[in-house]
Amino acid sequence: SSGNLASICAALYENEEILIARNAHKSVYHAVAMHRLKPRYLLPKEAGIPLWLQDKSRISLRGRDKSRIPLREQEKDRITHKEGKIGDECRSGFWGPITVEEVEKQITDDTGAVLITSPTYEGMVSDVREIAEFLHQKQIPLMVDEAHGSHFGLYPTFPESALSCGADLVIHSLHKTLPSFTQTALLHVQGELIDRERVRRYLRVFQSTSPSYPLMASIDSCVCEVKKAGAYRFLHLEKLRNLLEEKTGNLTEVQILPREMIADPCKIVVFSSSKTGRWIADQLRHDYHLEPEMEGEHHVVLILTGYDTSEGIQRLVNAVQGINETAVWEKQKGEESRDGSRGFTEMTKHLPKRRILPS
Repeated sequence: SSGNLASICAALYENEEILIARNAHKSVYHAVAMHRLKPRYLLPKEAGIPLWLQDKSRISLRGRDKSRIPLREQEKDRITHKEGKIGDECRSGFWGPITVEEVEKQITDDTGAVLITSPTYEGMVSDVREIAEFLHQKQIPLMVDEAHGSHFGLYPTFPESALSCGADLVIHSLHKTLPSFTQTALLHVQGELIDRERVRRYLRVFQSTSPSYPLMASIDSCVCEVKKAGAYRFLHLEKLRNLLEEKTGNLTEVQILPREMIADPCKIVVFSSSKTGRWIADQLRHDYHLEPEMEGEHHVVLILTGYDTSEGIQRLVNAVQGINETAVWEKQKGEESRDGSRGFTEMTKHLPKRRILPS
């Protein structure tokens, strides 16, 4: 949070315009309000689940009640698989990545900086490199809230880090996916578009004057651990991820979305088109004593790290298989999930026409 606050205030002066992804962290909106900025919004589209994943990743769409999740009229574009197969998209209920085309569409002559969140909570990764290259042609800095991607770029099979893709300011929350205490984070600065002294000044504004030495020592320990054992831990993570997908790949009602769609290997997205996220979360919590990170319209998110165990993954496999059996049984009985979960709505319906100002 302090990283977002300091980055935004350092990159922009009061009353300047900022272009932000609408799915940004609340600290971004706090900075906009406190610094009296003029926000414009990048509206991410809902991520679609390509039907070709049915063949490539063994996700079975047979038996789904498609009337519950109809294909959206505005996104019936045919998508081409690299092997030549084509298919429509099934709704996911969560946001997809930001595209450079959307940035080009929303940018104005008054835009002073752009901020996006990548990866998202569900592990969707934007094309940071293309966005950064486009913005730098206009001398506009790019800030990336990469809080959930501290591990990016640390292993060959992981997505590229926003830093290596050219972002000017990048925020990492180490504790989310790496072995570090809660609250530990890093703010990275590079390039010539950001005034380092302004960054230091606003970090002093938003951070405590009483630093926690255990937290700082935890950061040092985390960096040393990644250097020493990162390759082993990340290989272990990939093996666990592959094991998880192999053992749940033939399920029909409740699936784990594969790496072909979820770029972040740490994000386990348990999805169902016939059940709500709240129903899945309740099953995990009450019947299997597993607490998900979050729940969405038709999915829940869990986080996998290189420090998880094969025994823990087997517990999750057993849980997902059991929940799938319950969902199949309830569907055969004609039961539907009625738990009050809020449906997916377009953000444009909730955007005020005027910008938010502090009271």
